[in-house]
Amino acid sequence: MRMHKGLYSAILTAAGITLAAAPLASQAADSLSSGSTASAPAISTIVQSNNELGLGLLGAYSNFKQSDGELSLNGWMPGGAAYVKAMRNLGGIQHWYFSLHDQYSQGTTHQSGGASDSGYEHQNEAYLRLGKGFALAPQTMLTPYIQYGYQYQNRNLGGGEHFSLRNQLAGVGLLAQYAYTPRLVLSANVNVDGTINPELDAHNVDTSSHTRLGTRAIEQVSLGADYRLSGHFHTFAKVGYGHRDYGQSGPDLHQNNAYAETGVAYSW
Repeated sequence: MRMHKGLYSAILTAAGITLAAAPLASQAADSLSSGSTASAPAISTIVQSNNELGLGLLGAYSNFKQSDGELSLNGWMPGGAAYVKAMRNLGGIQHWYFSLHDQYSQGTTHQSGGASDSGYEHQNEAYLRLGKGFALAPQTMLTPYIQYGYQYQNRNLGGGEHFSLRNQLAGVGLLAQYAYTPRLVLSANVNVDGTINPELDAHNVDTSSHTRLGTRAIEQVSLGADYRLSGHFHTFAKVGYGHRDYGQSGPDLHQNNAYAETGVAYSW
């Protein structure tokens, strides 16, 4: 099973890199002209990539551990992703930005520390973003935004034993986009959030318990590419990384997540 998940993740990552890199070979024939005359079509390319409905495959890696080393959970999990985003002009103001993104993954993670075993785990993360785009250069747009989200993960140890972590979050972020060609938009995204009402529930693990965790920061960063195939149809690829701490009265809990995502989208 571990080899299967690793192979799946390697294939998914390679596919994403291929989707992002393949269009670059056509830059000489398909590149945008320089100068102010390129501003309108270049920004239009970015705006088009911000009006999409997308579906994709996901490969997610999770590393969850206690600061005292008593618990460590690691593993790759396959899954899926979906998003909808829009950039519109409202009230005489250009480039209002909206996006809703959901990621779901499930699979086996492996425990080390106080005990060594494997368990079935699933994770779900959803994010709502509202912002405003600013065309700062002929081919570049920056979009600061506010973000609200929800995160949930559950690890099933078998025999009715499982624990779950959940929290809301809110924060701010910045999306930078660059129209590399009339078809290809590259992006970098960074955001910092604070957790809201983080909770840990343990069911039949020694004894059942409910723990309110301390508020902590979450940092996330991602790199992506959106390529217009033909007409309204696009393909996309993205890789990302996130770090967070869970505070409580005992040892602190830490988590690092990485993912690769690739799929197809319809633009309007």
